[in-house]
Amino acid sequence: MRDAPVIQNITDALDYYKFTMAYFARKYFPEATVRYEFSNRSSSIRLLKHIDLGRLREELRHVRLRGFSADELRKLHGRDEFRIFPEWFFDDFLPNAVLPPLLIEERNNRLHIETEGNWAQNAIWWETIVLAVISQLYWESVTKELGLTEEQALDLGMKRLADDLLLLRRNAPGARIALFGARRRFSDEMENRAHEVFLETAPELLLATSTVGKGMRYGVPITGTNAHELPMVLFSLHWAEAGEDADLGALAYTSQQDMLDKWWELYGEHLAIGLTDTYGTDFFLRHFGAERAAAWRGFRQDSGDPLTIGQKYIDFYRSVGVDPKEKLLLFTDGLVRSTIEFLWRELHEYAQIGFGWGTGATNNVFPNEQYYRHASMVMKAVEGNGKPNAKLTDNPMKAAGDPAVAQRLKEAIGHTDGPAITPVF
Repeated sequence: MRDAPVIQNITDALDYYKFTMAYFARKYFPEATVRYEFSNRSSSIRLLKHIDLGRLREELRHVRLRGFSADELRKLHGRDEFRIFPEWFFDDFLPNAVLPPLLIEERNNRLHIETEGNWAQNAIWWETIVLAVISQLYWESVTKELGLTEEQALDLGMKRLADDLLLLRRNAPGARIALFGARRRFSDEMENRAHEVFLETAPELLLATSTVGKGMRYGVPITGTNAHELPMVLFSLHWAEAGEDADLGALAYTSQQDMLDKWWELYGEHLAIGLTDTYGTDFFLRHFGAERAAAWRGFRQDSGDPLTIGQKYIDFYRSVGVDPKEKLLLFTDGLVRSTIEFLWRELHEYAQIGFGWGTGATNNVFPNEQYYRHASMVMKAVEGNGKPNAKLTDNPMKAAGDPAVAQRLKEAIGHTDGPAITPVF
């Protein structure tokens, strides 16, 4: 390992939604066992050409041995966003969160990573940590390949971000932006500087950050709700309970409803943003209901054509007698500055429009025409209590999980794949 590890504080690589989902899992499914797998959706990018497996193992071993420090726990306990959690969450649960071992190896010339453990207590924490470390190691290699120093790359990225922010202030002045940077950032230092550039250049646009450590460092509100992980894991858990011959369509419906009901029971309106595309937005909206539409704060779009999905949200609200102007529509799928401008211009008169801006803000070293260098990486919960699951989405290029389960699910719920859009990130 180099002198300073990639992750020096675990909270610098953890999204807030890892904490909210961990509490959910610990409260409702404390015995559940979940398996996670890493996936690089950019098949043209061979990560193993850039990343030494020995160093990757060492970096992740450092995080595993470190866990949550006493100083981090003290700071977390003092944050307003963490007052939703009980005292035992800080006194017992987080201090004893020992991350499970990772299997890291080459399979068929591709990077394979997986882990399995108790869902809440340890396995849930690896996702954003693994992605942050891989992303930083990959970009270290690419930067050297392109003949740049780290400081030159940082300067390029921050100049582009500052230029983007000046244009956003002019062309999307009411945009509400949360930085979603940890998962595919250029480096930890670039995510730091992205927060600094935002606060210096356009503080009125920065609503919050999803990276817990950055919120604490810069005094920025910390935000997040949940991920596809929840309905996917609940699908597996309900399947394990129902037996092999269970109707997968009924499981998709039950797992989604169960997740929504439990989430509302636990967090209420404050964190009530519906992520709509695990089984496709049409399926989600068909079963969401007028009562939830009135009570929940809004929806999050994470796949498919964002304008089309945004218009679906607005039409849905109107169909159930809810004024969309009272609701938040949050867009989080591969955003660049021009996309933010376009969506805000097209939709802000009809609803409250927000953005979760990740790679395009914290990994903007190269111009848009070179974004092909970015690897679209995820680490998904692919199995719970021994049963697989699948994520269908509004873009088949972002599907995840077991392909055979996905096909059975499509047939069971009448899902039709939307246009295949290669993920930008």
